[in-house]
Amino acid sequence: MIYQMVLAVMGIYLVALHPNSANLHLFCYNQLMTTYTLQLCSHMLFIGLSYHLLTTVVDWQKFTKTHLDNLSRLRLLVLLFSIILGFLSSRFFLELLAIGRGMAYALFFE
Repeated sequence: MIYQMVLAVMGIYLVALHPNSANLHLFCYNQLMTTYTLQLCSHMLFIGLSYHLLTTVVDWQKFTKTHLDNLSRLRLLVLLFSIILGFLSSRFFLELLAIGRGMAYALFFE
């Protein structure tokens, strides 16, 4: 492969020319930063969504005895459950996104 550096207006892009094909592929230099930002936003979104659902939908009085001294422990338990549920659902969403990217790459660029 032949690699060339091209300076664009919004950043630096890596241009890869494949000798077997005439396709010109642009790979973003900041692709890792975009991926990490997407992961962070996805985790925060799903954690917030699961916290909202766990506090509004679930009736915690059926499962625990709610007293004034037990209320802070119950809130911490709900927060930990929402972090676990949000992280798992976010990882599932990101894995589906990665599988879709891999299939699109294999279908169109291989």
